[in-house]
Amino acid sequence: MTIDAVALFPSIPIEPTIQYGLKKLEEVNVHPSIIAEFDKLLRRCLKTNLCTFKGDLYKFPEDVGVPIGSPLGSLIGDLFMDKFESEFFGSGHPLVGRIAHWSRYVDDILCL
Repeated sequence: MTIDAVALFPSIPIEPTIQYGLKKLEEVNVHPSIIAEFDKLLRRCLKTNLCTFKGDLYKFPEDVGVPIGSPLGSLIGDLFMDKFESEFFGSGHPLVGRIAHWSRYVDDILCL
């Protein structure tokens, strides 16, 4: 079976995804000052979410989503999907034990 997360980038909950990414950096012993700087820069880059369409300027909500085409889209999308996988496989759901193969590329999943 193949699975595709529909409209992933504009639907990502930003705060929990950033927190998950920072936790992953701590787990691999990245220096706290580097993590703090990365956090600061990431939040700055994700804060203003503006785009134009047919001459009109649109501002998206700041707490949800990454614009499609954003340079940070792949990073944030991959972090969110990693978080999803971690929670899914750690859930103890009876179907988890029946999965023979799981492969993912950003938001596309191949599951047997």
